[in-house]
Amino acid sequence: MFDRILSLLIRLAATAVGLGWLLSALNMLDAYGYLLIGVPAFLVVIVLSCRNVEVPTPVFSFRRLHRWWKGRRVLPLIFLFICLLILCGSVLYEPNNFDGLTVRIPRVLYWITKHHWHWIHPHTRNSII
Repeated sequence: MFDRILSLLIRLAATAVGLGWLLSALNMLDAYGYLLIGVPAFLVVIVLSCRNVEVPTPVFSFRRLHRWWKGRRVLPLIFLFICLLILCGSVLYEPNNFDGLTVRIPRVLYWITKHHWHWIHPHTRNSII
């Protein structure tokens, strides 16, 4: 079950990245673009990922737990642990790095206001600063 959830999360993240590029190319990088194209795309990914899902029996036993752990790979568990640590760190601590606060977040906000991917040219950047 854990592998399926992790696989679904990775597919949804990849879909979000692809939608960002697609909506930027169509100059629709706003809430309406995500509603018109994003919601159906996410629903398609969820439906296709949840096909043939076996419902496990709710009976708990150590033998079942041992069999489950025996077939697991350690790398997805490490990935989940790192994701949980990143989530905890982002919830507990405010961002304090210079690069993220002065360059990345304003650039993303600028792209959202322009409704597409847009680079600020170096010769205009010096006149702004």
